[in-house]
Amino acid sequence: MGSLADPVVTICLWDVDGTLISTGGAGRSAMLGALEELTGRDLSWDGIEVSGQTDRCILHQFAKKYRLSWDVLQEKTFIAVYCNRLRRELGQSRGQIQKGVKEILELSRQRHERSIVHGLLTGNFQEAALIKLDHFGLDSYFPFGAFAQDGFDRLDLARAALRKAIQFVAQPVDPVQVLIIGDTPHDIRCAYGIGAQALAVATGNFSRKELLATGHSAVWENLGDVEAFFSFLKSLSARRHHKGKRDLVRKESKNVSLPLAAPPA
Repeated sequence: MGSLADPVVTICLWDVDGTLISTGGAGRSAMLGALEELTGRDLSWDGIEVSGQTDRCILHQFAKKYRLSWDVLQEKTFIAVYCNRLRRELGQSRGQIQKGVKEILELSRQRHERSIVHGLLTGNFQEAALIKLDHFGLDSYFPFGAFAQDGFDRLDLARAALRKAIQFVAQPVDPVQVLIIGDTPHDIRCAYGIGAQALAVATGNFSRKELLATGHSAVWENLGDVEAFFSFLKSLSARRHHKGKRDLVRKESKNVSLPLAAPPA
């Protein structure tokens, strides 16, 4: 899909692991295997924070824990080895598309092709993200995205994703038109960081209670209620429209010249 001629109502930016799909452990297994292959050492996930982290951040955690040296060339080498292993691991894993995801994406295409645009906001290296999505038949739904190569932390990626969304739709985008969908507190925080909306789903490593503890109210168990998702998008759009009208009234009221009071008779 090229740039869009009609006004875009909502841009949905999706996390991959835990939100769109579960790889059944294939991603972690492939990453650890690649690191062990390149270093010739037995490594462990102990003490490594994964949920909501970028692949680049995860590599730096391993580098710090095991005193490894990483530069750009090694990162590229790692990606190649990792992706080869990832393809094999996915073929042997019991991964799955998360509940409601495929239906949401397909109905968006059928009903709202111009008004709802989907993109990626994932900590995966781009090559790994596309391998995962291709494996589950989801790659064609996402014409753009931000990946680990676009920044070190989630907020960097959110800013990059917003820039890429603007480039793709070829029209101005207010951050409040953007909905970030993810399964970790990091997804919620990066949405707030760019002034976007957030929808958190408890389909990853964080429970609904843990996600609600962030203070964010839009937290769902999963995306199984597809019509509720579109109703949610509609409510966000209506809220933005109402706010826009209210702001316009305020702006106009500031520009009104009130008549001088008549002198007393």
